[in-house]
Amino acid sequence: MGHETLSPIAIHNTFRESFFGQKAAEITRWSHRQPASMTNKEWEHLLGADMNDITHMQLMYGLTRFFIHHCETPPKSWKKGEVPKDAQFTPYEKRTFEILAITHDWPEAIMGDKQLKDKNKHDDAEEAHLLFSLAYTIFPLPVFTESLERNAIVDASGNLNNQKTKIGRAFRVVEHLGYLRTCLIAKTKANEILSKKISVNNEEDVLKSLNDMGTTVAGEEIEWLKKNGMEYPAVMRFFEIWGINIDKV
Repeated sequence: MGHETLSPIAIHNTFRESFFGQKAAEITRWSHRQPASMTNKEWEHLLGADMNDITHMQLMYGLTRFFIHHCETPPKSWKKGEVPKDAQFTPYEKRTFEILAITHDWPEAIMGDKQLKDKNKHDDAEEAHLLFSLAYTIFPLPVFTESLERNAIVDASGNLNNQKTKIGRAFRVVEHLGYLRTCLIAKTKANEILSKKISVNNEEDVLKSLNDMGTTVAGEEIEWLKKNGMEYPAVMRFFEIWGINIDKV
């Protein structure tokens, strides 16, 4: 009797409950921007799900679904005609894309967190190998082969950090949308601190970090997306939702 196909969230929950998932949950993201006066818990509470590795992956899964949906259903502002082939995904590609999103940081449970700009080809290859190995380790063989769909994990690991594949390129765009989202939240939090809606210790240091994320880093992410992401209708929709006028950036 065959096994039911596991949903990406079921895959994520199994990983989260494993030893490796518990290690991932100990990793705080954006620590290079974290004020020295803030604990990891305070930093995660201030900026939300993207600040912790385990919740970040679920966030990226949601952002990937947003991305796929708005590539399939372009916003009214899309004036470029037919959606490019790189922004069209078959059912199998969608599943591989979603599995990549929900698993892409599994290797960090072993390797630790490293900024994208600091990774080299060796890191990329090691992460792809570890993603496949961890799936094989965490899931019993029948589940791994049938419910998890071995080929989907093989393809997900093959697309991780791979700019030569359609899904690899698309996921890199989703990652940058995630970075930009976090920077825009940082700017919002800075404004809330200034307006006394929320209070923090060492306000000056916290504001410096948040404003740097919300201005300098956000500007860099917008420029990257303008250069590399505008063939995807979902990027245009993301800009609309967040009130970003790319002509004025």
